Amino acid sequence: MCHGELGETDIPPVPGPNVPSSEFASDGNVPSMRLFGPMEGHLFSLGVIDRKYSEVLTFLTNPNLSLPRPQPVMIGARLVLCIRGSSFDENMPDDISTRYTTKMRVGIIGTGAISNMHARALKNIGYELTVCTDVFPEAGKKFADTYGCEFVPTYEELCRHPKVDYVDVCTFPDFRLQPIEICAQSKKHVQVQKPIAVSMETAHKMVDVAKKAGIILGVVSQHRFDDSSRFLKTAIAAGRLGKIIQADAYVKWFRSAAYYSRPIKGSWATEGGGAMINQAIHQVDVLLWLVGKVKEVVGFWQLGALHKIESEDVVNAMLRFEDGATGVITASTAMWPGYSERVEIHGTKGTAIITGDKLTSWDVENDSGPAAPVEQSVLSGASDPMAIPLTPFERQFLDFGNACKTGGTPLVSGEEGLRALELVMATYLSCREHRIVELGN
Repeated sequence: MCHGELGETDIPPVPGPNVPSSEFASDGNVPSMRLFGPMEGHLFSLGVIDRKYSEVLTFLTNPNLSLPRPQPVMIGARLVLCIRGSSFDENMPDDISTRYTTKMRVGIIGTGAISNMHARALKNIGYELTVCTDVFPEAGKKFADTYGCEFVPTYEELCRHPKVDYVDVCTFPDFRLQPIEICAQSKKHVQVQKPIAVSMETAHKMVDVAKKAGIILGVVSQHRFDDSSRFLKTAIAAGRLGKIIQADAYVKWFRSAAYYSRPIKGSWATEGGGAMINQAIHQVDVLLWLVGKVKEVVGFWQLGALHKIESEDVVNAMLRFEDGATGVITASTAMWPGYSERVEIHGTKGTAIITGDKLTSWDVENDSGPAAPVEQSVLSGASDPMAIPLTPFERQFLDFGNACKTGGTPLVSGEEGLRALELVMATYLSCREHRIVELGN
């Protein structure tokens, strides 16, 4: 159900692959719209819903545009553009499902906790979860019953399944290259849960195999799709913060002894490390996306400071970015009771702070431009790994599905996942060898 003032009069044509954006600029108020454009910066999703076609048709455009009709409205937690009216229904092209939507069939490998978030997000955006697999058959079959998909006993069978367009790998990060090699043969696209891998060697192989096979490789890093991150991306590019001089990430979370009760949790071989690679990898990725490449890093860690694990549950890294800015990353799962993560960006004109998934501070001298979406009610996995919002997953999966369909590049590609892993591994190397490590070497 849509709520708000919705235009009942004739609606301009919906732009699509065969409709140039110039044809949509009929009234001067909408200079351009891009179908399935890259979801970056201060952009927000626009959708079209009508009685005949229930799917959200996702568009991206600048929020400053004046749209007299139809109007942006809230549907649940999503900001969408809602259109209704008989004229729209009558003029809807017959091939709408292929021209304006990206319906994907997805197979999930690994049916643990995060896979449930993925399954819910896929359903919400109209993608079809067709098949799943798990090394524990009973868990996999239960997941299949819950979400109405087929269970198959092996990942090889899933990666060759005729009703799969892309494979969603939700396993521990030591299992990444294996399904990509099979998918390279069957020409299935692959999206893997963060981190991309547990070693740079494996990550490079993943990217190379996918590239040679002509398949799309993506890495789940949904915080790039938070409204706060997208706003800040555009604000920084527009110079609203001035020259960036300091960029920090603080992930002071808590995980219980029960969380680490399985021997593989926090292990180097299976998880690649501890708090930085598994928890703070999201903020590492956001920092790199917002500020740019890191030139050098020096790190200090505590291995098993609180928990009985072989890797770090406390780590600090000092950064120097290529443009001269400095920064700090603190990552921990030992800070009881757990505090919402923060990304703090300081420029010569002011400061922006993201807490959890929201922009909580925007203090900029003589600021001009769109109002900053400052909020104080945040969602964070500080003490509960599943206490995170679903909408960013939906946005990323739409972005990835469109890349699969068009042959484009997803916002978080394999190469982007590789960049985040490089900084983590450089920090670990610095901690081990007690020296400054230059990235790129």
